[in-house]
Amino acid sequence: MGRVYILSLYDKVANLISDTVRTARVNSGLSRKEVADGAGVSVQFMHKLENGSAAGLKQVCAVAEYLGLAPEELLTGRPLDENSLDDQILEEVLS
Repeated sequence: MGRVYILSLYDKVANLISDTVRTARVNSGLSRKEVADGAGVSVQFMHKLENGSAAGLKQVCAVAEYLGLAPEELLTGRPLDENSLDDQILEEVLS
């Protein structure tokens, strides 16, 4: 049962990351190639990332940084709210 939960959680996180990256890229008016070139990753990696496929953490962080996303935005889909206790806890865990 634990393994199924972890896989389900992984899928949810992967989907959240892919949605956040895709939205940031589209809102920035950038193509996958432009982001790939700027972040130092391949266009194929960008395609996999935006479709929720497995991706290396280092490359995911490079794409996020290029798009101006903070690491916590990849996990929450939004910037942290300094006044939110949940967000304060998340920030503490991530640092």
